[in-house]
Amino acid sequence: MIGALSTKQQFLLSKFLNALNEEWDIAGIEAALGRAREMAPGPELACAAIRAAVTVGNRTPAVIALPGPHWRAAPVTVRMPNVRSGERCTTCSHPKAMCRALYDDADHRFMSVAEARRRMLDDESQRVVTDGIRESMRARQSTRFETPVEES
Repeated sequence: MIGALSTKQQFLLSKFLNALNEEWDIAGIEAALGRAREMAPGPELACAAIRAAVTVGNRTPAVIALPGPHWRAAPVTVRMPNVRSGERCTTCSHPKAMCRALYDDADHRFMSVAEARRRMLDDESQRVVTDGIRESMRARQSTRFETPVEES
């Protein structure tokens, strides 16, 4: 889980919020962000602060640390970049670099869609060959016959 905003992140976010709403001064924004630090992880706090800054009627940044509609997340549409099958993970669908950064060793290892298909085909081919050998051996065994022993 991502933690609270660092001092540097808080300052940079304050400057950004000031650019969005020039009526809010940077010192007031930083104070409000400081009071809201424990309300949510850094990314959620940043999103709520941005929503508060662009909401008409919010005259001061103090509103950031108060309950309100700015804390309710807006629906998010995630657009995945156009990535070739050799570079997209079969488990999380992220591109290779993002998958490795987020999940490597913790949840799963990256396996591309192309590699998974190849392995599936290899497994299927192996099964077909194995089944063919078994069938051939069964056919041989069923055609074997014992050589009659001549009685004297």
